Parts: sequence; structure tokens; C-alpha cells
Amino acid sequence: MKVLSFLKRKIPLFITLIIVFIIFIVTFGKSADYEVDYSTYNSQEKGCKALYSLTERLGFDVGRYLKKSKMLDYNGVLVAIKPESLFDEKFEQEDLISWVKKGNVLFVIDSKDIINNSRIFKEVIKTNDNDNFVEYSLGDGKVYFYENVAQVQNSKLKEYSYKAPLDVIDIFDKYKDKKIMFDEYYHGFGKQELGFFDTLSDTQFIIVLQIILAIMILMFYKSKRFGKPILVMRHRKRLENENIYALANVYQRSKSYSLVLKSYVENLKKDLKKTLHLTINDNDSELFALLSENKLFKEETELLNICTKEIQTNNLDIVSLTTLSKKIDRIRRELK
Repeated sequence: MKVLSFLKRKIPLFITLIIVFIIFIVTFGKSADYEVDYSTYNSQEKGCKALYSLTERLGFDVGRYLKKSKMLDYNGVLVAIKPESLFDEKFEQEDLISWVKKGNVLFVIDSKDIINNSRIFKEVIKTNDNDNFVEYSLGDGKVYFYENVAQVQNSKLKEYSYKAPLDVIDIFDKYKDKKIMFDEYYHGFGKQELGFFDTLSDTQFIIVLQIILAIMILMFYKSKRFGKPILVMRHRKRLENENIYALANVYQRSKSYSLVLKSYVENLKKDLKKTLHLTINDNDSELFALLSENKLFKEETELLNICTKEIQTNNLDIVSLTTLSKKIDRIRRELK
């Protein structure tokens, strides 16, 4: 029992730890190798993890981007190594163009076919061209194209005779004060469709998470009593005319329906006398006389007449008894 009590007290703490763990996994869980060609997750020969690690060890602010270009919310460099068909989608191109024009940098490492197929290269202006890379201007930003895509793979970076990594690092060095993000969305990682949390900034996400956590703790607090229950001594209110109802139940079980109805009628008469300022000892004739003079008590008068007739004939069944007793109870509630 002590263990269960301890666990109940610590449930809010456990909920907090679980949420923090989930955030950690979602944020930093991409540590495994993925065998996708040209991916910075892939440590095999055709991957590009070595280039990512080299850039990181040289002191650059490096990361991976896993969302659509519509969600680009940072100022820096986006590196797309051999991007797949997602890169050529109409809206992706439009969002990339808009992002670059704001003063950012797109660095594409691919074959020359991409220049002919992608809209982004139809709007750029060539500003520099040499054996290593081509530089373009687009609004206030830059677009770089590097053709030696095979030479940035892990297998080639192990061979020091290739200077491709140095050419790429030279371009990165121009923007060493900016964040460099390697795009993995174009390799099939991340979400293809945007969810609610994808539209939030980091600050907004933390705020929403805190609100959810606060609601969960509040729900737990409201649904569970902390500590032992306090015994409150209070009087139990008994039903009015309890003895009459008890006697009526006895009559009903013995199928003395007329006696049951008679007890209900007597109860109703008492309430009517109180309402009309009569005493309980006054004759019923006085009660009926006042009821007949007052049109407001037409329903009560008719009901009393019907009940009196049923009691005198003694032909009452359970259905009629139930109907009449419900009417009497309703009228008594209205009188009170």
C-alpha cells in the first residue's frame, strides 16, 4: 500500500519525465545510420556523413533540415546534396526562391541536369564560374552549384587526393557566421505533410507543451484526492412524511391499491389545506368548497374527484394507481 501511495504522489513527476523524454527522442533521435545515398545520416561508402562530421569538427554551426522549404525559418545556408524529386516540386521551388531572395544561401551539389530541370536556376544570375563551382545571385541571396557530387561521398573523402571537400569548405567559410543546414527532407526523411506542431516555432512549441502539461497536472489534481479523506459529520435528511410512504409501500405490496391511493390523497389534502390557510383538523368539505371557488385549483379539484371515485369503487389497478400517484406527486411539488 505504501508503494501505491508513493506512486500516486509522484504521477505528475512521471508525466513530466515522460514528456521530456519524448521531446529528447524526437529532437535528438536521428543518430542511427540510414542507408540512403548522399544522406548525411549514411556512414556507408555512398553516404555523406563524413562531410557533415568534417564541417562540424571545423567549428561551423551545423544541423540537418527535415521539413518542407515553406518552413525555413532561419537565416543561413541550406545544402542540398543530390536532392530527389521533391526538390523539383512547384511549391518547393517557389518557397526556396522566396527564402533565398531574403539574403540566404542555397548550395546545390548535383549533376548539371538539375540546372535544366529546376525553376530556381532559371531565375538566377551567374556571377562567378570556375572549374570548381558556379555562383549565382538571386535577390539579396546566393545560389551555389557544385557538380562533383560523387566526390563528397564517404568513400572519396577517405582519399586525400580529392580536393572536393576543400572546395565545399571554402564556400562554407564565406558564411561561417551563419548556420549551415544539410537538407535531408529531399532524401525522404522528416514529414512529407505539415502537422499542427510543424507550424510552430521553437518558442511556441515550448509554450504549447507547457500548457498541455499544466492541463494534465490540473486534471490529475482535480480527479484525485491528496491525503486521507476527512470525515465530516452531518445529519441525514429524512424524507417528508416517510411513515406515510412506508405504509403506502406496504399496501402496494399487498395489492391494496385503493389504500395506497387513499394515503397519497390524504397527503395531497394536507398540502392543499396549508396552501389555503386551513388547519389539518378542518373538514374536507371546507377544503372542497374553497377549491371550487378558486379557478386556479381546477386541476386539483378534478384530480381529487377522480381519486375519491376510484377509492369508493375499489376497482383500481396498478396502471391507474401509477398514473394518479404521479399526478399527485407533481402537484405536491408545485404547491411547495
